[in-house]
Amino acid sequence: MLADAEVEKMICHPKLINSISEILSLCEESGSSLIVSVPTEVQNTLNEMCDTPLPMQMAVHVSKTAAADIIEKVKNTLLEWTLELEAKGILGEDMSFNDKEKEIAKTIPQQINNYYGAANVINGSPDNLQVNAGETVTAYFNYEDAKKAVADIEDSIKSSEELSEDDKAEALELLSEINKKIEGKKKGAVIKAALTGLKDFIINTGAALTATMIQAKIQGLF
Repeated sequence: MLADAEVEKMICHPKLINSISEILSLCEESGSSLIVSVPTEVQNTLNEMCDTPLPMQMAVHVSKTAAADIIEKVKNTLLEWTLELEAKGILGEDMSFNDKEKEIAKTIPQQINNYYGAANVINGSPDNLQVNAGETVTAYFNYEDAKKAVADIEDSIKSSEELSEDDKAEALELLSEINKKIEGKKKGAVIKAALTGLKDFIINTGAALTATMIQAKIQGLF
């Protein structure tokens, strides 16, 4: 029912933030798909866009095949890391590491991508670790993806027929400030707060489609 294919794709491709053990357990249950709920504010916006007589409860059905692919990618990542450690002479016999192995491990680049949960990297060298720490999340924040998201949001604002010229000008000014934060490599939490503020401003103007697009971009980055 969505006219914008990009917005539809963003809404229909959710991130699973469950632990691997939980995804494994869910995949073993009966049924062919997993059900992922849509955030309440996105549901409200979609209900407004569709002008539904009564509020609809929305969810995304994810095939178990797609969920199982996450498990396989994690396995492959761990295998590649293990092989890299082994190539450096780090064997960890009997699940323990000597002092020399620990020192070598510090020189191997580590990158945590979209790892949700209480994450701590032990004995890692700060020069080889790219993380963004939050209250319950330690995750890599991709500034290049953030720049692309801002560019897409800018195009959406400029082409929006729901926004007045004055609202467009103010929204673009807010977006310019967000871009400066990205260029300055501010913390992910700061950038997220700024994007959320822009989304709230857009919602107040009544531009539901643009607001939904911004929300989808926020979900894609964090």
